[in-house]
Amino acid sequence: MSQDDDATDAAPLLPAPERAAPLTEVTVQLTGTDGNAFAILAKVRQALTRAGHRDLAARFLEEATADDYNHVLTTCCNFVHVR
Repeated sequence: MSQDDDATDAAPLLPAPERAAPLTEVTVQLTGTDGNAFAILAKVRQALTRAGHRDLAARFLEEATADDYNHVLTTCCNFVHVR
């Protein structure tokens, strides 16, 4: 059995263009703000936490920090609506 065949409790995260909608209805304004990856991570994490998605906020940080800057942005779109 390969790793791809393993079942997980969490829904697989797909790049935003392949997903119909983010995991939450939370909206975060990222345009016009600091483009630093850490500032973006903090802003999205804070929005998720304030909306009562503390568990998803932790999952977001783990996923978003797993790769490069483009992955951070894609992960944001997977979890929240980005403006």
